[in-house]
Amino acid sequence: MDRKFLILNNTFASQTRRSHKKAVSFLTDSTDKMLNVPALVAIYNLFLPYFTAYIDLNDAVGLLEGTYKGKTNMFETLIDGLTDKLKVWEGKIRNVFPEDSPMEIEIFPNKRNPFYKGTYEQRRGALRTLRNKIASLLPDYPALATVHDEIEAYTALCEAARSTQQGKEAT
Repeated sequence: MDRKFLILNNTFASQTRRSHKKAVSFLTDSTDKMLNVPALVAIYNLFLPYFTAYIDLNDAVGLLEGTYKGKTNMFETLIDGLTDKLKVWEGKIRNVFPEDSPMEIEIFPNKRNPFYKGTYEQRRGALRTLRNKIASLLPDYPALATVHDEIEAYTALCEAARSTQQGKEAT
């Protein structure tokens, strides 16, 4: 832009275009200054509802971002905790089916890898698959009932945390 047309540039827009933090600071400062200049009180009165709405919206976004981050952290903690839970569940399952037996291989065809590697969705899928496989074996192997209940409860906890986290993402 030519130097002579720089005066036509909207300083507020150019300085705050990509920063709500700068906009909040600029607007707060400007609003406070307008109130203290008698000639600007009329402008202040017209501007105040817009300023208040912007600040309220900015605060609401900040609240939602914090909530989303918290819900995401809860879900990630549960998924990362799956590795410790799996060690306990494996022991209980291997009390019924020794390691590398045909049935144990059916339950854990790729050992722990699906629970340790992959996206969160893939790891959740591996957890649901384990839950479903153990549930299908319960009629013939009632000794798996306790471990099934533990896996079921943890799966429900992970699913609820993910659902809550995804719900907060959409808002």
